[in-house]
Amino acid sequence: MKRYYSLLLVILGITFSTFSQTITAPYGQSLTINNPLDIAGGSINIMSDSAYKIGGKPILSIAGIANVLLGDGAGFNNQGSNNIFIGKTAGFLNASGFANTFIGESAGYSNTTGNNNMFLGTAAGLSNAVGYSNTFIGVNAGRRSLANGNAYIGTASGINTITGNNNTGLGTLTGQDNVSGSQNTFVGFNSGSKLMSGDFNTFIGALTGVASSASNITNATAIGANTELAISNSIVLGNNASVGIGTNDPVTNGAKLVVVGAGNNANVLQLRNIPTRNTVNGLRQLFADDAGNLVTFQMTTTANSASEVKLNTNSVTNTLWTSNESGFLKNNNNRGVVIGEGINSLPEGYNLYVSEGILTEQVKVALKNTEDWADHVFSKKHQLMPLQKVEDYIKKHQHLPNIPSAAEMVISGNDLHQTDTKLLEKIEELTLYMIELKKENQQMKQEIESLKKRQKRTSSQSKKR
Repeated sequence: MKRYYSLLLVILGITFSTFSQTITAPYGQSLTINNPLDIAGGSINIMSDSAYKIGGKPILSIAGIANVLLGDGAGFNNQGSNNIFIGKTAGFLNASGFANTFIGESAGYSNTTGNNNMFLGTAAGLSNAVGYSNTFIGVNAGRRSLANGNAYIGTASGINTITGNNNTGLGTLTGQDNVSGSQNTFVGFNSGSKLMSGDFNTFIGALTGVASSASNITNATAIGANTELAISNSIVLGNNASVGIGTNDPVTNGAKLVVVGAGNNANVLQLRNIPTRNTVNGLRQLFADDAGNLVTFQMTTTANSASEVKLNTNSVTNTLWTSNESGFLKNNNNRGVVIGEGINSLPEGYNLYVSEGILTEQVKVALKNTEDWADHVFSKKHQLMPLQKVEDYIKKHQHLPNIPSAAEMVISGNDLHQTDTKLLEKIEELTLYMIELKKENQQMKQEIESLKKRQKRTSSQSKKR
């Protein structure tokens, strides 16, 4: 039977070699094999380390264990198991990696030992070598990733993430600038723009991102197209957007937050577990009542501004207080501010008057320049007053030179900065006096020693005589 089958192949112009196991069809014709001779079940079996080739290039093989490798160079070095590599050079370098699915030209090209990855799209997960549990879907998705647990879906999504772990991106170019940040969520076209290394951030909306100076912020959330974050631990809703709760038109009155209740008897907003207070006369206020409800009140009807503060019968309007460029409260009254009772004398040149003292942990006085301090005492130009003149001055005036008297202090007050400077001046002068006295004392010691030696020589000479 075998002889007749071989003879038939020769008659048909088909050559068959039992040594090379090669079947060549006639030029320009297709080859069809129906239930080949001596092959059980009508299948074509090849060795596990062999491959189907076209033009000498392997296009289908099962190298390794339970793998499917389809495409020129797909799984070229594969020795792993349970992998599916489809596309030119998909999983090309895979050695022992297992349970991976790479579909697309060069998808998972560099994978060697990484496992449980799914890369779908040209160059998806191209650089991944040992990373595991990643899902990259889209052309160039996760292209440079070397990390674990990332899920990027969309063209070039997470393209530059290298060491960041457990990030989620959904949309074209999502998280494209992230390099080492972890546990971030990006949803929407080019969301997470400019974030490079921050962790635990959430970006929802097209073109959401961070300021150039905030590329490493953490625990921040941006919601709404074009929303930008500039600081960690913050939540920003929309780019100059208004928020409405219970309304479809929060913008009409120019408010940033509009909350509409369900009816006259329904609470609009509650604050719970916060300190409460009793209603008192004064500025229109917003606070939580004893039941935790957010309420507001205003004193009796008045023609004065709703932003005024009542003090006895006088009114102090908000025009006296403004916020400066740095955000600090500024008093616009050029007469200053008085705190406390019993202050009857208000000397000129001051902006704050306080009775009964100030308790603080620290007081820092600013200096305008070096001339406001006392180091000039050590200058060669400084003339140190002789001690005798100092003594004469004290006897006459009952206080140190260049130091205000007690009577002057009562009239003008104690300027801490000037007093500290004057006291330092006296300490520095005292130091110079001590240095001068030490020199005189040293000179006297030397003269005394010299006298002692001279007397000793004289006495010795007298005894010899």
